[in-house]
Amino acid sequence: MSDAVGRDKSIVRKMFFRSFLLQGSWNFERMQNLGFANTIFPLLRALYRDDSQRREVMARHTAYFNTQPYLASFSLGATAQLEIEVAAGRARPEDVERLKTALMGPLGALGDSLFWGGVKPVAALIAVVLLLSGFVWAPLVFLALYNVPHLFARWVALRDGYDHGVKVIQVMAQYKIQRKVNHLKAISLALAGMIPAMAWSAGGVEPLFPEKVWPLVFLGVVVLFWLAARKGVPAAGIVAGVGLLAVIYSFLA
Repeated sequence: MSDAVGRDKSIVRKMFFRSFLLQGSWNFERMQNLGFANTIFPLLRALYRDDSQRREVMARHTAYFNTQPYLASFSLGATAQLEIEVAAGRARPEDVERLKTALMGPLGALGDSLFWGGVKPVAALIAVVLLLSGFVWAPLVFLALYNVPHLFARWVALRDGYDHGVKVIQVMAQYKIQRKVNHLKAISLALAGMIPAMAWSAGGVEPLFPEKVWPLVFLGVVVLFWLAARKGVPAAGIVAGVGLLAVIYSFLA
C-alpha cells in the first residue's frame, strides 16, 4: 500500500497548497512544527488508516522545526518520501527526525541568502529603477519578480524532495544556490549604483540619455556587472565600479 501511495502525485499537490500555511501556527516553543505536521498530513492520512497509529506518527511531526519557509519544501518532500519507507518497514522513525534536523540549518542559511538577501533586494531595486523611469506599474513588477521565483522554488523543491528522498541533498547541490546568490548580489549592487544617478536626473538635471534609451542602458549595466561577478570580480571591486560609474554620470549629466 505504501508504494502505491508513493506513486500518487495528487498527494504532492495537496502538500504544495498546504505548505503556504507552514507558518500559520508559528509559535515560540517549536516554531513551524504545527505547519509542518499540517502540510504532511495528506500523506499520513493515505498511509495509515488506523486513527491511533496516524495520531502517533503525527505526534512525531509536532517536534521542533524551523527553517526558511520556501526551501522548507525540500525537507517536506524528502520527509514524506522517508515516511513512505517507514510505513513499508524499510526505514525507522528515528531516520525521519535525523533527516529533518540535518536539513533545517542548511536550508535556512541558503534560503535566507537567496530570497531575503538576493531575490527581494533585486526585485525591489528593479522596481525603483522602473519607477524613476516613469513606469507606473513598477509595484506590480516587484510583486511578479519576487513571487514567481519563490512559488517556482516551493514547487520544484517539494517535487525533488518527494522524488529523491534522502538523496535530496545531492539534488540541492546541483542547483548551485550559492552561486546564484552571488550573481544576485552583484546585480543588486549595479542597480543600487544606478539609482542615485537617475534620482539626480529626475531632480531637474538634464539626463545624459533620452528617456527611451534608459531601459537599454539599465539592461547593459545589469549584464555588465553580472558578467563581472561570473568572472570572479570581488564584491569590493564591483562596489568601486558602481561608485565610479555614478560619479562619471553625475559629471556628464
